[in-house]
Amino acid sequence: MVRTFLNLASLDRAFSTYVDRGRDLSRPLNLLADAHAASVDREFTHARGVLVTGEVIPWKESHPFGSYSPVATLQHSGKLRRSWKRGDPNNITIITPRRVERGSRLPYATHVRGGSGQFLDPSPLVVTTRKPAETRRPYLLSDPRHWAQWWFLLLTYGVALSPDVFFQLTTQRRPHGTWHPNLRRYGFGLVATYIANGTLTRWQQSEISG
Repeated sequence: MVRTFLNLASLDRAFSTYVDRGRDLSRPLNLLADAHAASVDREFTHARGVLVTGEVIPWKESHPFGSYSPVATLQHSGKLRRSWKRGDPNNITIITPRRVERGSRLPYATHVRGGSGQFLDPSPLVVTTRKPAETRRPYLLSDPRHWAQWWFLLLTYGVALSPDVFFQLTTQRRPHGTWHPNLRRYGFGLVATYIANGTLTRWQQSEISG
């Protein structure tokens, strides 16, 4: 009689290192967060976003609004761009042993970006949030002068909008910040390499941007 055995205890010891690394992926996920931040910064530099499908969406050119001392537009003010950088007070970067989350705390970030998840809407946003200025009587609200927003635009920017324009007022979205295909490939490869041999690879910016 011949018997042969596979010692599962020794097999377990052989794989214990891989298992331990797989339990806590915070090191590679930290690099992945840096890669995402670099990718978003590049999107602002080149005024184009990359959708989760890999499609590149050029941003519409922005122009100052109104005639009262126009200032830099939101795109060029830098506040939204900085909010995607780690260390900024408005930045969200959360890393756990199994998850990485990135975002911006600015209240208008969702509208400018086209959504708060992965699948963004790049079409213009119709402004529908309005507050009556003086009355809630329906027969008067067809006149834009009875809306607080109309007066805000007039007093702030010197623009008196006609009813047709006011009730169809839109803003351009600028998609950015998705985990697009290049970032996902980098992330999967980064995690796999880390589990296999414990090494971390930082890609160049050109390699992680669409």
